Amino acid sequence: MPDMLLKLYDLPELVPIVKGLADQGIIVRRAMPYEKHLVVDWVRNSFGDGWASECDVAFGKLPGHDRRVENIRTIRRRESVRTKEVES
Repeated sequence: MPDMLLKLYDLPELVPIVKGLADQGIIVRRAMPYEKHLVVDWVRNSFGDGWASECDVAFGKLPGHDRRVENIRTIRRRESVRTKEVES
């Protein structure tokens, strides 16, 4: 079986690619929440219902927003409460 790993360190630089597309009138950007239905419909028509479902779920996931962020907020709240208890 061939190696199916993607070597992320070997990917080409994106800036020249995005600039080249912009020169052709194609803008690459993150889709906005109000555009979700357009994107999901396009994915459904192009690739099928399964991929449309994946796309729909992906709109609800923000990069960098995961359990670690929630854990940091929880820790900060606890520290804040402890500080207030000591001051009282």
